[in-house]
Amino acid sequence: MTFTAWVPPGSIARPRALVDGKVTGKPPACDSCHGRILRGVDASPSIAGCSPTYMFRQLFEFKSGVRAGANSAPMKENVATLDQADMIAIAAYLGSIAP
Repeated sequence: MTFTAWVPPGSIARPRALVDGKVTGKPPACDSCHGRILRGVDASPSIAGCSPTYMFRQLFEFKSGVRAGANSAPMKENVATLDQADMIAIAAYLGSIAP
């Protein structure tokens, strides 16, 4: 199943910088665990092209502690510095990438 994620013009630069780990005080690059093109590596799932709603919910659940399984520690640490606007932006950006 595919979908189209429409995001406002110019809204990709900041979330791309967040995903690339280029914003001071924010998490490292997502590709360090999710692979160079964000399509997953080992236990880290693909995040490219995922539904923005799904991605936001996952980020929020890591931050709030709902997602607390054995493999959640790196994500819990990474989302600690993200606010809701960051998570929305990242989710929109990931949804705009071809899966």
